[in-house]
Amino acid sequence: MPEITADSGHLLVGYDPMVARAKQKGHRLSKSTLSKLGSPAIGKGPKLIGYSGPFPVTTTELFDEWLACRIRPVQDRDASGSGPAA
Repeated sequence: MPEITADSGHLLVGYDPMVARAKQKGHRLSKSTLSKLGSPAIGKGPKLIGYSGPFPVTTTELFDEWLACRIRPVQDRDASGSGPAA
């Protein structure tokens, strides 16, 4: 289990705050997708430090690291929606 220090950031408890943080950082990520990736059977979600009841718990630092490595930010599209804006 990762060691939590004062520099580890704030705790994110549950998938809702994780999805909100992803959107804040410019990533499109649904609660359903995050829940699937984070399930123990799949094991591709952010690194967790534990659970608070049924809710997964991670830190903003661990979540941001996972987000940067795993999920690409949303790209702007041109008016036709066919490709990235120039």
